[in-house]
Amino acid sequence: MIKLPLIKIFAGLILLLLLQGAAASDHADPVFNQQPTRSLSGLFAFIDNNDLIIILTTHPGLNHPLPIHHLHEQTYRVHLDLTSKVSFDNPQQRMRYGGSINRPKHIKESATLAFSLNENAELVEFKPQGALQETDNIRVFTGVRDDPFIFPKFFGTNVVAMVTAIPLDAFPKQQKDFVLWGDIIRKGKKIDHVGRSNRTMQPRLDFLNTLEPYEHLEAINKKHNDPGLVDKVLMSKLAPLFAIRDYDKFPDVMIFSRHHKAGFPNGRLLTDDVADLTCQLGDCLLWELSYGDVRTWNWPRKNTNDKPFLPHFPYLAKPW
Repeated sequence: MIKLPLIKIFAGLILLLLLQGAAASDHADPVFNQQPTRSLSGLFAFIDNNDLIIILTTHPGLNHPLPIHHLHEQTYRVHLDLTSKVSFDNPQQRMRYGGSINRPKHIKESATLAFSLNENAELVEFKPQGALQETDNIRVFTGVRDDPFIFPKFFGTNVVAMVTAIPLDAFPKQQKDFVLWGDIIRKGKKIDHVGRSNRTMQPRLDFLNTLEPYEHLEAINKKHNDPGLVDKVLMSKLAPLFAIRDYDKFPDVMIFSRHHKAGFPNGRLLTDDVADLTCQLGDCLLWELSYGDVRTWNWPRKNTNDKPFLPHFPYLAKPW
């Protein structure tokens, strides 16, 4: 008679702690993170003409003027694995992740784009490293732009954006497949991660945010097969939020292949309504939350951004 209420109280207290302290990314910040200034909010990849466009965004829902005093304390990075073999013969993984990675424990960056910003979101230093040629031809933009996430809570707000246009000639000849992810380094430690949209923001996968992609699969399997006491309670009593699902057993990276048309889950376009697209694949938390805002534009649900994107570099709409 007493056991079940105690378990519910215990699970509720743990959930409260998680809601106050977790550091998830992918625009989960208004729900699970009380420090959005330390979060990545989006990673985009697509081809425009002869350039690979990569966009990394942080500070979701930015609604105050510059400066942002801690920006200079963090390094923002995008990593590209150009050697991991990607296949497309698993229809479920191709639909959910854009393809399959044959050796996930061997994921390793071949090239890295590192951005250091000042308090006004201006570029202080851009370091392209690794297997890239003629890096002087890479175009770079940093600054405050409209938040591109298609989600009512973020309409009328901004992000800090880092945009690169990398000539395809900068990559090894005949490079077709790219494995990408982004992270934040602060005081020498990784504090956030972004790969495929709407993954590490899920409460059940928040623990991936400080791990490297080659560690993800082993960590997910461990969480599923041998959870600790707290995880057992959460996974049993709050299963929709915390139980590991079979399809979760995949590293949190973005796959982009030039063999296929760009658009989620093959990379990500600015126009992709990922809250809706990922809900079709089983992760509906963001989609449901998009109906929770009281603003008048919440019905019918908006499936386009609140400002039109630019047809040219840097693509993101001008800031509010």
